Amino acid sequence: VAVAIGAAPLGMDAEQLVAGALDAVDGGCFTAVERAWVGVRERRACELWVAKEAIGKLAGLGLVGMERVRVPLNGDTGCGARPWPATDADGRACLLWWLDVPGAGAAAVATYDQVAAAPVVKPFAFS
Repeated sequence: VAVAIGAAPLGMDAEQLVAGALDAVDGGCFTAVERAWVGVRERRACELWVAKEAIGKLAGLGLVGMERVRVPLNGDTGCGARPWPATDADGRACLLWWLDVPGAGAAAVATYDQVAAAPVVKPFAFS
């Protein structure tokens, strides 16, 4: 579990990398170009899923319109302070950060604030 804190509204998702991550590829959430980029790489499927879901949460749409959410597909994502440009299901520009959340196979946070600093992420473990 993690919490993201920022100066503007945020959407966040984190998922464990598990067998079956490729199921999302055939679930209508990814475009043909995205399916080709994912190929048989479960990590890429997981990374693309969390990016799209973080943007969907930001937009208040959840999983609705995930096939219209656009995120960069230039190699493996990696974590870091640099935001990536993306668009939500309605074509609205947003920024996306890849996160390092312990225990997650992939994690991302999105915001519409185009000048936002990287959000602060606090991971929590519950027992």
